[in-house]
Amino acid sequence: MQDLQKINFRLQTADEIPPALNQADCPWQDIAHCNWPEKFPYRPKVAFRIAYTDDALLLHYRVEEECIMALAEDNGPIWTDSCVECFISPAEDGYYYNIEANCIGNMLIGCGQSRHDRERGDKEVRDKVLRWSSLGREPLG
Repeated sequence: MQDLQKINFRLQTADEIPPALNQADCPWQDIAHCNWPEKFPYRPKVAFRIAYTDDALLLHYRVEEECIMALAEDNGPIWTDSCVECFISPAEDGYYYNIEANCIGNMLIGCGQSRHDRERGDKEVRDKVLRWSSLGREPLG
């Protein structure tokens, strides 16, 4: 588990996140674990940076993958696309947030105590998330 770094930054647009994390010397963390190597032997090269401000959580992923696909829309089956996933439990009450985003920035957000009782974030929640993808926002695949 990583302690989150707080940075003093007022976010206006999502494309400001990488330079802000650079300026704060926020380190890259490699994701080198594969849950099911027998079933899914291919593993893309993935790293992320994470920090927070007074009013935002900042996530920046860097992914190198042989083939990409991004067809799912917001609140759709993001997990079937080339995607990243983040699990965050800000309090010790047993609830956690699951944030999934495909490589064009479409996302699925859920909150609950297990994968079976998570409530999905509606459009109002998703609209509060600023997103930027180096691949653009048009479907790929």
